[in-house]
Amino acid sequence: AREAARRAQSMNNLKQIALALHNHHAAMARFPESTTTEEGKPGLSWRVKILPFIEEGALYEEFRMDEPWDSEHNKKLIARMPMVYQSPAGMQRPGYTNYLGVAGEDGIFKGEGKGTRIAEVRDGLSNTAMVLEVDDRGAVPWTKPDDFDPADGMRPNANLGGMWSSGMFLTAFGDGSVQSIHREVDARILKALFTKSGGEVINIGDWDRPARGGEAVPDD
Repeated sequence: AREAARRAQSMNNLKQIALALHNHHAAMARFPESTTTEEGKPGLSWRVKILPFIEEGALYEEFRMDEPWDSEHNKKLIARMPMVYQSPAGMQRPGYTNYLGVAGEDGIFKGEGKGTRIAEVRDGLSNTAMVLEVDDRGAVPWTKPDDFDPADGMRPNANLGGMWSSGMFLTAFGDGSVQSIHREVDARILKALFTKSGGEVINIGDWDRPARGGEAVPDD
């Protein structure tokens, strides 16, 4: 019962984050992107960018957007992480979040240039993962422009599925819905969910159970 309550709270957090991302898109015509400074250093994460859309406008105004996330000024704000970024199942250090955007060359948080527009999500918002709940090994400082990149050399399920006894991990899709994905789902389905324009055909529900035959995602 306690795990079910924590899971419901985490799903609610992800729904609030997804709503804030869409409100940012409505206001700016794009999903937010992480920033870099003029010197090319890592700036601030998209999680900072959506603060005005989660009723944290005052905190947003305290950040210096032209400075790195770990500048002397900005790093003082890490401890003031909004509760919506705190997974109720996490045991990470203060200021660390388990909610990471899907990055990579074809992820919604592609990490380069301007933020993604909805029109660029050609696989469909309901078929494209946007924000994942990773386990504590993958948690990052919430202000750091660091996200889940399935193409950075790790297995595609690295740091996923360790928060709940079911082996599932929570995911906010591009349409704002929150779904559970099994960490042992067929690797081809998992990779398809992490791309926004790969052209794959996915049946709803294929991702909530372990693979049966085909290429399964191996253990970490």
